[in-house]
Amino acid sequence: MNIEKYTKAKGYCSFKLGDSLRKQTKDIPDGGYGVYIFRKNTEIGDILYIGKSGTILQKGSFKSQDLRKRLNNKQDGIKREDFFAKKIKEDTKIEQIIIEWYIIDERKYLPGLIEALLLQDYFTQHSCLPIWNKEF
Repeated sequence: MNIEKYTKAKGYCSFKLGDSLRKQTKDIPDGGYGVYIFRKNTEIGDILYIGKSGTILQKGSFKSQDLRKRLNNKQDGIKREDFFAKKIKEDTKIEQIIIEWYIIDERKYLPGLIEALLLQDYFTQHSCLPIWNKEF
């Protein structure tokens, strides 16, 4: 999927054991909503997770956190930084987690749509969801 046509900003950062996730994500612009992809070890590494930030209310305003806040929130009920550290310790093949992020043009596209398209593309190629996505 060519995600760039839906975005107005993009970037990536990484997380290794001992890193502060807040410091690693500090360059993500405030107030942006969009999607993110976690990969194993490199920018072209295996996709571990696909997620979104930004839930749209009926009147068109956003209810949920912007992208940086969402990335620094929780996953599986624990701080995402702790979740990453746990996964790196459990899987010796993970040296670092690459976080790709995309801020979408929310005047044109819903974050949930772009997340769904990314997950559909992954599902079409692999007949399953990424390993850390439990359901969709």
